[in-house]
Amino acid sequence: MSDTLRRAAERALAGSAAGADSGAAASIERAALDVVVDGVSELVTVRLRDGVLTCVSSDGRVDGPHVAAALRWVAGAGAGAGKGPLTRGERRVSVTGLEAARAPDAVGGREGALGRALDDLATAVVRVGVEHASSAPSVAEGVAKLISLAGTPPPLGLQRFVGRLRTALAARDVRQTAALLAGATRVATALLERTDGVEAAQRVRAWLASGAASWEQAVLLEERVLVEVGRQWVAGLARAAIERRYLIDISTGVVYCEQRVRGEVGSIGPCPRQLDVALAEVEPGPSPPRIRLLQYTVSPRVDDGAWSQVAHVARQSFRELARECRETLVRFPALSEPFAVVAVAAIDRSGPPVPLDAEGLPLPIVRAGAEGIAEAFDRVVSDADPRWIAGRIVPLGDGLALAPFLAGSAEGQATTIHVLR
Repeated sequence: MSDTLRRAAERALAGSAAGADSGAAASIERAALDVVVDGVSELVTVRLRDGVLTCVSSDGRVDGPHVAAALRWVAGAGAGAGKGPLTRGERRVSVTGLEAARAPDAVGGREGALGRALDDLATAVVRVGVEHASSAPSVAEGVAKLISLAGTPPPLGLQRFVGRLRTALAARDVRQTAALLAGATRVATALLERTDGVEAAQRVRAWLASGAASWEQAVLLEERVLVEVGRQWVAGLARAAIERRYLIDISTGVVYCEQRVRGEVGSIGPCPRQLDVALAEVEPGPSPPRIRLLQYTVSPRVDDGAWSQVAHVARQSFRELARECRETLVRFPALSEPFAVVAVAAIDRSGPPVPLDAEGLPLPIVRAGAEGIAEAFDRVVSDADPRWIAGRIVPLGDGLALAPFLAGSAEGQATTIHVLR
């Protein structure tokens, strides 16, 4: 549910009260609307008291499509617009194929403010330079302003951008900072110039959508087997504020990412695990695409057949993988954090161990700042030859490198799993 829509509805109710014929003492505290969405009727109660709007439908939801339709009506942007100020009572609102709930004028104002805040933050970082930006008051003020404009809680994409930017500035990482600011300025341009196109819409949604709005363009995934091959906490508005769970589809090799902020409930089970998914939603956008599990069963034990299938669908060509990763990093430079399961043809042990593909191309292991993970990998490959490795794909110099999470080696028909983090 858009915070902008809620604010527009608040203003509409407050304005209707102020202009009521009964005089200045009149106030509108509650309205009950009979809302029909795709043939399903719910009673939505909208209440404004002391300037605070609450809205709930008879199915118990506070952010569903019926609530969105009701707020659109109240804000004057949906069905029923132009029928005069809202007064106490019941109104019927029929909505088919509900679009994103947006009050155009109000959304433009908020989106414009967010666009300017992103642009101002990028300018502040460039002005003071990466060497000094982490302690610069102008940068801290720019981040605080961006967060204050984003709503409560801030969208997950924006939280991750802030976390990555703070980390990059603290490390004085010029390359990573440049990529993050490139992503920020693209979103700012899309917001300020109302850029059309699927990619621009995906970019804005990935950064700024929250709640139900995050999944408005989701596609359904049905009857799949997923295996979780990695889990980590990453920085958001605080360190280790966002949990990411990496799930590979053992029929296609596509890796999805389930995300939650600390305090939210995620899907059940430890890592690694096997999930038989009847229904899930996937949101197109940065890599890896976000997934929301809706109907599934979970097993904490992954059977050997599933592990064999993971090895079968692992990425065979490091050249092709690098090309795809660079493409997604160009399209979504601030939010794409590719993850892959790669097949290993051999290990180059002439120096620090390096995985090779069937063409003999290397994919170096991330070693700087890896908190013992590289050493754990070295111990694994000293005793075994992994068939596959799962991990983050990250820029390294002019190429890419692998930050490993999990590795699998074969012992006859069985698979031995090596957890690296």
